Amino acid sequence: MIKLKQIQLLSIVAVFLAFAGLGVYAEDWTVGGGVHYWRTLKDVSDDDYDIERDGVAYMAAVQFAPTSLLKLEADLEIFPEGFGGSSDTTYAPQGYLIIGSGIFAGLGIGINYHDKWADKPFYVLRAGLNLELLPNILLEVNAQYMFVEWEKIHDVKEDVDTDTITLGAMIRVTL
Repeated sequence: MIKLKQIQLLSIVAVFLAFAGLGVYAEDWTVGGGVHYWRTLKDVSDDDYDIERDGVAYMAAVQFAPTSLLKLEADLEIFPEGFGGSSDTTYAPQGYLIIGSGIFAGLGIGINYHDKWADKPFYVLRAGLNLELLPNILLEVNAQYMFVEWEKIHDVKEDVDTDTITLGAMIRVTL
Protein backbone atom coordinates (compact mmCIF):
# COMPACT_ATOMS: atom_id res chain seq x y z
CA MET A 1 0.00 0.00 0.00
CA ILE A 2 1.28 3.48 -0.84
CA LYS A 3 1.98 5.61 2.22
CA LEU A 4 0.97 9.26 2.53
CA LYS A 5 4.67 10.26 2.50
CA GLN A 6 5.14 8.59 -0.91
CA ILE A 7 2.01 10.27 -2.29
CA GLN A 8 3.26 13.67 -1.18
CA LEU A 9 6.69 13.09 -2.74
CA LEU A 10 5.09 11.93 -6.00
CA SER A 11 2.90 15.05 -5.97
CA ILE A 12 5.96 17.30 -5.75
CA VAL A 13 7.64 15.44 -8.62
CA ALA A 14 4.43 15.80 -10.68
CA VAL A 15 4.39 19.57 -10.09
CA PHE A 16 8.00 19.92 -11.27
CA LEU A 17 7.27 17.78 -14.35
CA ALA A 18 4.18 19.89 -15.10
CA PHE A 19 6.32 23.03 -15.01
CA ALA A 20 8.80 21.35 -17.37
CA GLY A 21 6.00 20.41 -19.78
CA LEU A 22 4.50 23.90 -19.73
CA GLY A 23 7.93 25.33 -20.46
CA VAL A 24 7.74 24.02 -24.02
CA TYR A 25 5.03 26.62 -24.68
CA ALA A 26 6.48 29.46 -22.65
CA GLU A 27 7.97 32.62 -24.06
CA ASP A 28 10.58 32.66 -21.31
CA TRP A 29 11.77 29.43 -19.66
CA THR A 30 14.54 29.67 -17.04
CA VAL A 31 16.36 27.42 -14.60
CA GLY A 32 18.55 28.69 -11.80
CA GLY A 33 20.25 28.27 -8.50
CA GLY A 34 21.34 30.51 -5.67
CA VAL A 35 21.44 31.23 -1.95
CA HIS A 36 19.23 32.89 0.66
CA TYR A 37 20.33 34.39 3.93
CA TRP A 38 17.44 33.86 6.37
CA ARG A 39 16.73 35.28 9.82
CA THR A 40 13.85 34.71 12.21
CA LEU A 41 12.15 37.86 13.49
CA LYS A 42 12.18 36.67 17.09
CA ASP A 43 14.70 34.70 19.08
CA VAL A 44 13.11 31.31 19.75
CA SER A 45 15.94 29.49 21.53
CA ASP A 46 15.80 28.62 25.20
CA ASP A 47 17.13 25.89 27.48
CA ASP A 48 14.64 23.30 26.19
CA TYR A 49 15.59 23.47 22.51
CA ASP A 50 18.12 25.02 20.17
CA ILE A 51 16.87 26.72 17.05
CA GLU A 52 19.23 28.69 14.88
CA ARG A 53 18.14 32.31 14.50
CA ASP A 54 19.76 32.79 11.09
CA GLY A 55 21.65 30.94 8.38
CA VAL A 56 22.11 30.29 4.69
CA ALA A 57 19.85 28.14 2.52
CA TYR A 58 20.42 26.95 -1.05
CA MET A 59 17.87 27.28 -3.86
CA ALA A 60 17.08 25.53 -7.14
CA ALA A 61 14.32 26.95 -9.35
CA VAL A 62 12.42 26.49 -12.59
CA GLN A 63 10.33 29.34 -13.96
CA PHE A 64 8.27 30.06 -17.02
CA ALA A 65 6.53 33.19 -18.24
CA PRO A 66 3.38 32.79 -20.33
CA THR A 67 3.45 36.59 -20.72
CA SER A 68 6.16 39.20 -20.17
CA LEU A 69 4.62 40.28 -16.83
CA LEU A 70 3.41 36.94 -15.41
CA LYS A 71 5.66 34.12 -14.21
CA LEU A 72 5.05 30.80 -12.49
CA GLU A 73 7.89 29.32 -10.49
CA ALA A 74 8.71 26.12 -8.60
CA ASP A 75 11.60 26.23 -6.11
CA LEU A 76 13.34 23.79 -3.83
CA GLU A 77 15.01 25.45 -0.84
CA ILE A 78 17.53 23.39 1.14
CA PHE A 79 18.22 24.41 4.74
CA PRO A 80 21.21 22.95 6.62
CA GLU A 81 21.06 21.57 10.16
CA GLY A 82 19.57 23.91 12.77
CA PHE A 83 16.72 25.40 10.75
CA GLY A 84 13.58 25.11 12.84
CA GLY A 85 15.45 23.05 15.42
CA SER A 86 16.22 20.25 12.96
CA SER A 87 19.22 18.02 13.48
CA ASP A 88 19.64 17.42 9.73
CA THR A 89 18.84 18.98 6.35
CA THR A 90 15.35 20.43 5.81
CA TYR A 91 13.80 20.65 2.32
CA ALA A 92 11.14 23.19 1.39
CA PRO A 93 9.43 22.84 -2.02
CA GLN A 94 7.65 26.07 -2.98
CA GLY A 95 5.44 27.48 -5.73
CA TYR A 96 5.10 31.16 -6.73
CA LEU A 97 2.96 33.46 -8.84
CA ILE A 98 5.16 36.42 -9.83
CA ILE A 99 4.08 39.68 -11.47
CA GLY A 100 6.56 42.02 -13.13
CA SER A 101 9.71 41.83 -15.19
CA GLY A 102 12.77 43.86 -14.15
CA ILE A 103 11.15 44.76 -10.83
CA PHE A 104 8.77 42.08 -9.57
CA ALA A 105 6.58 40.96 -6.67
CA GLY A 106 5.12 37.57 -5.93
CA LEU A 107 3.09 35.35 -3.66
CA GLY A 108 4.14 31.84 -2.75
CA ILE A 109 3.30 28.77 -0.75
CA GLY A 110 5.60 26.02 0.46
CA ILE A 111 5.96 23.24 2.97
CA ASN A 112 8.89 22.01 5.05
CA TYR A 113 10.09 18.42 5.01
CA HIS A 114 12.40 16.95 7.64
CA ASP A 115 11.81 13.25 8.31
CA LYS A 116 8.13 14.04 7.71
CA TRP A 117 6.03 16.72 6.04
CA ALA A 118 4.95 19.67 8.16
CA ASP A 119 1.27 19.71 9.08
CA LYS A 120 0.81 23.24 7.74
CA PRO A 121 2.24 25.09 4.72
CA PHE A 122 4.02 28.43 4.96
CA TYR A 123 3.25 31.49 2.86
CA VAL A 124 5.71 33.90 1.26
CA LEU A 125 5.72 37.46 -0.04
CA ARG A 126 8.62 38.08 -2.45
CA ALA A 127 9.91 41.25 -4.11
CA GLY A 128 13.02 41.66 -6.20
CA LEU A 129 14.97 42.82 -9.18
CA ASN A 130 16.13 40.95 -12.30
CA LEU A 131 19.35 42.16 -13.92
CA GLU A 132 20.55 40.88 -17.30
CA LEU A 133 24.25 40.03 -16.95
CA LEU A 134 24.64 38.53 -20.44
CA PRO A 135 22.15 37.46 -23.09
CA ASN A 136 20.21 34.55 -21.54
CA ILE A 137 21.87 34.96 -18.10
CA LEU A 138 20.04 36.87 -15.35
CA LEU A 139 20.92 37.80 -11.79
CA GLU A 140 17.89 37.89 -9.50
CA VAL A 141 18.15 39.69 -6.17
CA ASN A 142 15.16 39.28 -3.87
CA ALA A 143 13.78 39.74 -0.38
CA GLN A 144 11.11 37.54 1.14
CA TYR A 145 8.83 37.61 4.13
CA MET A 146 7.87 34.08 5.17
CA PHE A 147 4.91 33.37 7.46
CA VAL A 148 6.20 30.21 9.17
CA GLU A 149 5.19 27.96 12.04
CA TRP A 150 7.76 25.29 12.92
CA GLU A 151 5.98 22.23 14.21
CA LYS A 152 7.59 19.90 16.72
CA ILE A 153 10.72 19.15 14.70
CA HIS A 154 12.86 16.67 16.63
CA ASP A 155 13.80 18.22 19.97
CA VAL A 156 11.31 21.07 19.78
CA LYS A 157 8.58 20.29 22.32
CA GLU A 158 6.02 22.78 21.06
CA ASP A 159 5.04 24.61 17.90
CA VAL A 160 7.10 27.75 17.35
CA ASP A 161 5.49 30.64 15.50
CA THR A 162 8.04 33.07 14.08
CA ASP A 163 8.10 34.78 10.76
CA THR A 164 11.31 34.77 8.77
CA ILE A 165 12.89 37.26 6.39
CA THR A 166 15.34 36.33 3.66
CA LEU A 167 17.67 38.14 1.29
CA GLY A 168 18.70 36.11 -1.73
CA ALA A 169 20.50 36.03 -5.02
CA MET A 170 20.04 33.59 -7.87
CA ILE A 171 21.61 33.11 -11.29
CA ARG A 172 19.03 32.17 -13.94
CA VAL A 173 19.72 30.82 -17.41
CA THR A 174 17.12 31.30 -20.15
CA LEU A 175 16.61 28.22 -22.26
